Amino acid sequence: MAATTSSDAQLEDLQRRVRALEEARFGATGGSEDSGLVPGRGAKYSTDAQIMKKVATRLQDFESQITAQLGNLQTDFDKKLSHVSRGASATKPLDAAGGSAGLDTMAEDLDQLKYDVGELKDLLTNNKGEVNHIRRIVLACERDMEDFTAAMDAVNVDLDEMRARVDATHSIITSRQRVEA
Repeated sequence: MAATTSSDAQLEDLQRRVRALEEARFGATGGSEDSGLVPGRGAKYSTDAQIMKKVATRLQDFESQITAQLGNLQTDFDKKLSHVSRGASATKPLDAAGGSAGLDTMAEDLDQLKYDVGELKDLLTNNKGEVNHIRRIVLACERDMEDFTAAMDAVNVDLDEMRARVDATHSIITSRQRVEA
């Protein structure tokens, strides 16, 4: 009689553990306060959360840098556009005050055009540098994502092992119930 009470208690304990594992597997927290990506994993696996935090931080930094660069480009573009529109409104016809006035206006326009071309070259050079910087950031994000993928693969392997243990435990419990019945 004492043996059946002991085996019933062990069986009930195993069933409770299986329910807890299944709840953890399907997303229920089950009251645990683990800090890893998967409930039920101990502090040994806290690097998953650290990797996620690192990737999120890198992506936020990347987003803020892109936003700042786009803002700078927009400001530069607005300045150039206003400068060009001011120059266009101030042009005079060639015959305004004789031939020399037309040549003076044309020389001013040529100087303005040279200035604008120089500004555009500067913008292009700056944009190339920014594109190279963005490429480096994207490559760093890709490396972090590869690390994250490797960590998630390890999590999946651990989950498969846990599933196998739960299945084995479940088969042991059912076989013992059949033997006792």
